[in-house]
Amino acid sequence: KGTPIRANRWLASVRACLQAAWRDGKLPDNPAMKVRQNPENDARERTLDRDELSRLYGAVDALEDVHIRAAFVLLIDTGARLSEVLRAEWDHFNLDDGIWTLPSTHTKSKKRQTIPLTAEMAVYLRTLPRVGPYVVPGKDPNKHRFDLNKPWARLKRDAQLDGIRIHDIRRTFGLDIARRAGLHIASRMLR
Repeated sequence: KGTPIRANRWLASVRACLQAAWRDGKLPDNPAMKVRQNPENDARERTLDRDELSRLYGAVDALEDVHIRAAFVLLIDTGARLSEVLRAEWDHFNLDDGIWTLPSTHTKSKKRQTIPLTAEMAVYLRTLPRVGPYVVPGKDPNKHRFDLNKPWARLKRDAQLDGIRIHDIRRTFGLDIARRAGLHIASRMLR
């Protein structure tokens, strides 16, 4: 169950166990060796070009909901994951020092991490109205939004972006940093 990569890892574990049993003489052969691996999907490498990014910025600027707009600005300008942006709380930001601290419960690695903010981003966030504890509040201001599906579909339509997924924004951020500062810095920025 799951992705081809997960299934292949599971199969490799089963093969290794059965191979050990065969070597110990407990099995006449390793039946898992006859099972074919699932073909793995090619890693997605789609990024936005300058024209697409410019159109995306224009469409984001035209959004009426300031909190949804802020979510997309954070995605574009920090390279943060969607889940990190949606669960961002005002208490996680130190706008004076330009740092966004992600608690371990909000990161993929389950470790506390920090994201540097540009001076412009800190100023932008200061102007954002605070309605509850979350930067991107849901219908109930004491809860965060759970997705950006409808606004993302509208942005893609308005910016005429075909074949773009929301995670491609993060990949575009990483590529831009890598071009300007190198792969090591890009890796650190994407955490």
